[in-house]
Amino acid sequence: NGSGTADVVQFASPVWYVKEDEKKISIRVIRIGKLVGPASVEYRTLDGSAKAGLKYENTKGTLKFEAGEIVKQFDVAVIDDDAFDTTVEFQVILEKSSNCALPYNGNVCRVLILDDDTFPSNDFEEAINEENAEEALHARGIPLLWSFIVFTWSHVPDIKKRSIMSMFLAQLGNFYYLLTI
Repeated sequence: NGSGTADVVQFASPVWYVKEDEKKISIRVIRIGKLVGPASVEYRTLDGSAKAGLKYENTKGTLKFEAGEIVKQFDVAVIDDDAFDTTVEFQVILEKSSNCALPYNGNVCRVLILDDDTFPSNDFEEAINEENAEEALHARGIPLLWSFIVFTWSHVPDIKKRSIMSMFLAQLGNFYYLLTI
């Protein structure tokens, strides 16, 4: 930019929060320096515990700052599903800058997605919000247990396979008993 030192382009915050039902997050990028001439930087998302296509839409693009421009922003779509998840996150990375510098720590930010669903299933949201929630949930014992099992089997790695293996091995004793009668 002719000034001897390049402007710095970085995220306005190192951490961003979005509620799942907001469906998108706007991320701001700032330019610090003399703001002389154009500058550009590319951005892209990177999976963390949140996976593209499941919790957010993979996003990439280029931000082009004109002379004198300080702030640019872009949106990342968040997927509002009906499945409970803990708070999950992904990263956004700034790279391939032109006529500007990227700081060591300011070129990566984290985006945390706060889930809006009820554990273990949205089917129990009314019961949980009732004045006598404990009694309401107790009355729905078996369906609540089944929802917990389904949630666990689909969200905890290897638990489904290990549960089936345990049930199978437990039945081998019964099979042996039947053979020896």
